[in-house]
Amino acid sequence: MSRRSYPVQSITRREAAEIINALLDIIGDASSEGTTLTVSDINSTLTSLARRHGLMIPRKCLGEAHSNPFIDSCCVCMPHWGVVRRDVVVT
Repeated sequence: MSRRSYPVQSITRREAAEIINALLDIIGDASSEGTTLTVSDINSTLTSLARRHGLMIPRKCLGEAHSNPFIDSCCVCMPHWGVVRRDVVVT
């Protein structure tokens, strides 16, 4: 596993399994009802699951570097250019 020099979020295996099972339930319900999930349905589901488990929701970076073509790195969103997020690590 690579070593990370930026902050991460930790969740347990049980929490990760709960998130995966909740997503599979939603997909299963939609397919059994014959409905199609839209992108907004999936986004709202993922957002509510992340909030329920205390995970940071990725958002657009508003750092100064993105408005200046002469700056090639941003200390706000580094290493994920343009998005402020933290990777999730299952422990």
